[in-house]
Amino acid sequence: MGLPAIPAIICGHVSLSQIKRSAGAIGGRGMAIAGLVLGYSSFVLLFVAILAALAIPAFTGAMDKAQATKSLAQ
Repeated sequence: MGLPAIPAIICGHVSLSQIKRSAGAIGGRGMAIAGLVLGYSSFVLLFVAILAALAIPAFTGAMDKAQATKSLAQ
């Protein structure tokens, strides 16, 4: 999921710059933009997944501690 995002971003930027320098001789601007969108969205999804993987255990630990404190208070 995250590993192909980096080459997609790099290739998208490289191809966009080559398309701009070609002055219309090279096409494929839409495909380059699609590669950038997919690369960046994949990178963001990977980042969110890593944050969720770190946050869920901390959240469940806090919930367990709160429930233990609540049961002691009753």
